[in-house]
Amino acid sequence: MISVYNKKTETELNLRKKESLDKYVQLIQWGRGNPTKFIEEILGIQLMDFQKNIILGTWNSTTACWCAARNSGKSFLIAVYLMARSLLIPDLKAYIVSASAKQADETFDKISQISKCEVPSLLMDGCMYYNEIVKSNSNSDGFIRERGNRSVVLYNGSSIKTIPANPETIRGARANVIVGDEAAFLDATLWDSFTPFINQNADFKTGKNFDEKIFPQTFQNQLIASSSAGSVSS
Repeated sequence: MISVYNKKTETELNLRKKESLDKYVQLIQWGRGNPTKFIEEILGIQLMDFQKNIILGTWNSTTACWCAARNSGKSFLIAVYLMARSLLIPDLKAYIVSASAKQADETFDKISQISKCEVPSLLMDGCMYYNEIVKSNSNSDGFIRERGNRSVVLYNGSSIKTIPANPETIRGARANVIVGDEAAFLDATLWDSFTPFINQNADFKTGKNFDEKIFPQTFQNQLIASSSAGSVSS
């Protein structure tokens, strides 16, 4: 008699692990349907009513324009929105574009400051987002801070990056969310160079085993223009 023993891999599930994953899936699905509650209850960030309205109005849109006064917290809201979306949608690629590398870097750095509880006006005991960031021995907090090329990667495969404000060096990239920070002041050539990033249909899939009845529809790609008011021609 021969006995065969198979070593279990990480992909094989026992009942206990399946139950824990079921709870995780339920939480993710709940967050996708209730993004503002997810931000407040899971990320621990209290939102104002106008911020909730902006997030809810943008969540299922392909294009959105956030026109708000100066010092209204646009950079903060961009950071919070991208944090929630990158957690709730695996393999999300998000880009922050601005007319200057400095502006894009400052907006990206809000993500680092919020996740590490370094915003003086934001009273938090801790932020679970920080625990979802991929870290290494050479990069203890997971945030890459090269000028004009900031980036962070999560364990679910999602990433958030800043991209150079140079039309010649950013052509051909693909993204699921692009945020134009201070969009009213972006050069038209730059705007035209990165808007095609989201043209690909997010639901397109192919392969021998693809069955459209099994695979659910995905969230559509997004283009968000966030800015204070510019000129009448902006």
